[in-house]
Amino acid sequence: MTEKSISTNNLTDNNDCLRVTSEINTCNDIKHWSNFSQWIHCMCVITFDLNIGQALEFVYPPQFVPSETETANICYMAFPDSNSGCMGDTKFHIRLRRIHKESHNGNLKKIFHSYNSDCISALRVDESHYWGFVYFRQKRDANLPRGYFQKSFILVTHLPFCNLFYNIVDQLAPKYFENGNSIIEEACDQINRLWPALQAGVSLDLQLFDNIYKINIPTISGKKCSTGGQKTDTIGKTSLNAFSTKILNSVNELELYQCLCFTLENLYTLWELVLIAEPIVIVGTSPADCSHMVHSLVSLIAPIEYCAEARPYFTIHDSEFKEFTRECGKTPPPVILGVTNPFFIKLLKDWPHILRLVDNQVKTFKF
Repeated sequence: MTEKSISTNNLTDNNDCLRVTSEINTCNDIKHWSNFSQWIHCMCVITFDLNIGQALEFVYPPQFVPSETETANICYMAFPDSNSGCMGDTKFHIRLRRIHKESHNGNLKKIFHSYNSDCISALRVDESHYWGFVYFRQKRDANLPRGYFQKSFILVTHLPFCNLFYNIVDQLAPKYFENGNSIIEEACDQINRLWPALQAGVSLDLQLFDNIYKINIPTISGKKCSTGGQKTDTIGKTSLNAFSTKILNSVNELELYQCLCFTLENLYTLWELVLIAEPIVIVGTSPADCSHMVHSLVSLIAPIEYCAEARPYFTIHDSEFKEFTRECGKTPPPVILGVTNPFFIKLLKDWPHILRLVDNQVKTFKF
């Protein structure tokens, strides 16, 4: 009896030691990703499960798994609505509210604060929200129960760098679909080791596999900083000939004319509506069209900061559905919503400003 008791006590002590050691390792792991976290929060893979629908299949680094509500929102917004009929590859972006919790890395807040004080308002970190850049693939596969392969690769970040992260996703997602999770792990490790600190006013080289993205985040003053933010081992010992270099003139700006050329006669009206934060709903046939149009409208008033809400792609499953569709009030909120579900046409029929897109064109509108 005594021997059993001693054995049990030793086992308990060992378990306690393992738990403490695990907690220490987790803390160290989070600190290990401090450089990565300046640019990206995590990378996710969403798949379709026959029993539960969209489901989180993989997230990396594993220390930064989104909260339960965040995960649900990401999963629902990672796939186009079934009526969209998006076959092949579709790229779009989303914005979701962050569920506040204690920061694992207090130093990260200081870095974000310093960066926000230097950069222009449109490029600031918003710690209350995440941006998600989605690469959705759907193709026929007779070997699967539903007859289709459906999966999304998502890059989640605090930074509104649409142009940069669309390029990153466009490079990584096809590699992931071909080689699996190891590509995501390797990419995150490279970003953590090789990318410089987040800093405005400095020319930065961002290396990812065989690509180098050259960017410069503008400052409020428009002046360049005298000190560089490059890491000495970023390109270092490797010949530049081994890389494909891409110069990004802007980290956030997309092609505005492509989205707005179909409604040039209403451009001034749209500019006014965005400037005074009027509620606008964009009804499109795909999340790609919606998210690009929402982004283009917000960009119209740059460099003035858009201070209301903007959701590039919004679904009926979003945790803020009631908040934005007036089920909790009578007045439409100051928000620009991008939607594809026809249900919204009926639900939001009383909204003062509606744009309907068909095949990337403005077919009908109400101002």
